[in-house]
Amino acid sequence: MNETNNMSWLSEILTSGNAIPLVIAVAGLILLIAFLAKKGIIKFKGKGLSVGNDEVERTIIRNQIMFCKTEISDFYSKIPYFEGRDDWRLKYIMEKCLDVFIDAISLNHITLEPVYVELKCRAVWDEVLQNAEDPRILTDEFKKVIYDETKRIIEKLIAIREYYNK
Repeated sequence: MNETNNMSWLSEILTSGNAIPLVIAVAGLILLIAFLAKKGIIKFKGKGLSVGNDEVERTIIRNQIMFCKTEISDFYSKIPYFEGRDDWRLKYIMEKCLDVFIDAISLNHITLEPVYVELKCRAVWDEVLQNAEDPRILTDEFKKVIYDETKRIIEKLIAIREYYNK
């Protein structure tokens, strides 16, 4: 067969009386699929092609990170000033604690399971232990504050996810 015969079906369709309704129907179908993909209602991921919108997931992650940044900043401002306080070191420690939360957000496995919460509390406290030099910070009292704050942040991160997954 030559190429002219292979394409004859297309020319017959386009020259028939049904050409205009057929073109409109195909264009409408393409627009409908594009609209549904944009809204995140349908998703398709094939080899080298991804159709759909993960905007909700990006919004969740963006808002969780923004929340953690403001919480860490607020926490830093609540640490009482004491003689010889190294503000830059404290800011660095807060940034290292923020990294623990951002890792958890990135891995998208945050849960209120006691083991998980304990591990995150220990990870945040470990950043304090590794980077603080002042013994006035390394107290059991401050450790309790860190643990309580970490638990509260984890609860809020879960609440943010639940809000957007409604």
